[in-house]
Amino acid sequence: MAIFVTNPDCLQKYIWNTPSPWSPPLVLPLTGMDRRKFAIQFSAACLLASFFLTLTFIAAKVQIDYFDVFNTLSNAKTIAYGQGPYEIRRFLFPSLIHAPWFWIESHFQWEGLGFRASHLMNILFFVAWMGIVLNIYRKRLSAEWALGGVIALAFLPLFIHYAPSAKEDLLSALLVWGAFAFYFRRQYIYAGLTSGFAIASRYNLLVLLSVFFVLHGFLRKEKRPLLPLLSVSATVFLGLPLIIYPFIHHSSLSGALPDFLWELTLLYRHHYTGFQPYFIFFQFLNLGLALPLLTLVAWAITCYLRAKKRDEVFEFHALWALVYVAYHAFFQPGKEVRYLFPVLPSLVFLAFSGLHAISWRWARVAILSLLIVHGGIRAGKEFLKYLDPFYFTAFEKQVSLRAKAIAENGKIYWLGKYYGMHPKEAVLHPEDHYGYLYHFHSHVVRFFSERPVQEWMGGDYVLPVSGENRKWVSVPGVGAFAKSGDVFIINTDEHNTLTEDITPTLPPLYIQRIRLFSTIKGIPDGIYEWYGRETASSPWKFSSRVQISGEKIVTQPKPFRENLFLDFDLIEIFPSFRPIENTAVP
Repeated sequence: MAIFVTNPDCLQKYIWNTPSPWSPPLVLPLTGMDRRKFAIQFSAACLLASFFLTLTFIAAKVQIDYFDVFNTLSNAKTIAYGQGPYEIRRFLFPSLIHAPWFWIESHFQWEGLGFRASHLMNILFFVAWMGIVLNIYRKRLSAEWALGGVIALAFLPLFIHYAPSAKEDLLSALLVWGAFAFYFRRQYIYAGLTSGFAIASRYNLLVLLSVFFVLHGFLRKEKRPLLPLLSVSATVFLGLPLIIYPFIHHSSLSGALPDFLWELTLLYRHHYTGFQPYFIFFQFLNLGLALPLLTLVAWAITCYLRAKKRDEVFEFHALWALVYVAYHAFFQPGKEVRYLFPVLPSLVFLAFSGLHAISWRWARVAILSLLIVHGGIRAGKEFLKYLDPFYFTAFEKQVSLRAKAIAENGKIYWLGKYYGMHPKEAVLHPEDHYGYLYHFHSHVVRFFSERPVQEWMGGDYVLPVSGENRKWVSVPGVGAFAKSGDVFIINTDEHNTLTEDITPTLPPLYIQRIRLFSTIKGIPDGIYEWYGRETASSPWKFSSRVQISGEKIVTQPKPFRENLFLDFDLIEIFPSFRPIENTAVP
């Protein structure tokens, strides 16, 4: 019996190569070779679909995210509400993309929509990015090899880890490769438009894309398109603050651009200090891509140089990889593995080109099998990390909303440094300081509570030795800025917590509405330990003990001042995470 279905090869040609998208696909009988190709492509599509669905489920459930994500989402709230605080350290375009969800949340009382939708949107960015990459791969690779390259790319542990987050990395990578797709088609205005949005999503792309397009234009001997491409890109990048800043009352229309450029200058000064050694980024390359794929990249470049035949697509990917890696290795001061996102598709393309260049068929099959097994194991390990309940415990939200509830009309203060939370497996790489660390601070409380939160980095603590169910905190000069009824969220950890100083068990957070004493009247008798430090950045050290008896201070390390004691009669201690144990929360 003859079977008539849409011929896969014709369908591929119809989708990727024909100029008219409205031409109907051909319907032809399948040959044996066609059936094999169709089975491979169908299996690959099913694998990718199940992969993305799994990530979507995780993104829908995740409750924890990175420190700077909450700056981005707070900016999105500010844009949605038309006013509020704005954090220049985060990027304009991601906040603009997420703002509609917070507008819907506020107008239709749909609690949590903005947070949840922003994470699900990141999966959508990931899917769209892989679709664009597949399209670009098809310019030199067959459908099967292109799908294999996309699977190898998507299954990298780096993407599995960051895709359920709402960080801007995937969005910026999508925009970069969207610009490349237009650039391949010689649609330079659209390429410039998309590049402008990419730069507004990650500011260092301003240098990277400009240098790359100029170099590639000279390499291809097509310099004329550079002017419209770069001018449109600059117009979009500099035009966004002209729209956003006046709308949120951050600056006037005339002052928006000067304010934005000045803030960029401050941002540059802040980030371009403290260079990590260049070789660290090459270690990150191995971590992000893996040695087998890097070996194939080297082999592909070797084969290309020996062939002495020009291939514009190969040169495009090689040049982008060269510019990107050189910049991040030698000119980017702080280095993180996630900075690899935009260059990984080019590296995977080069790797699969190297694999395709191996003439011995069985060697290709063996290496491809190795890549599948190795990549599958790495991806499986990364997925298993999501079994840790840490990711699905709304610790930050609980603390924030509790502080808001008991503060009533009072102010909320964050006392101490950043509170670093992490799952059981907390080190991505010893030199990547933030890989699995989720810092909790005042801006996160502000995001969830939608209340102003003030930071107070100084202070000394007095805690009872024994015998009392009361805890006390002493903050010099507290009467100058706080009043009875205000709420303190207190982090007693002396570290900001980076990879290098991770502790097995994280300390608890203290949260309570305070009551001021102008004297020591009403303070129960007892001995209290005094901990202090010379400056706000110094470590906490035991100083001495304070003995109170009959409303008198019997011993003291130094004279007490008025408004010194804060009553913690009803103190709540939020349990610390214990990543080293079987579960992340007690």
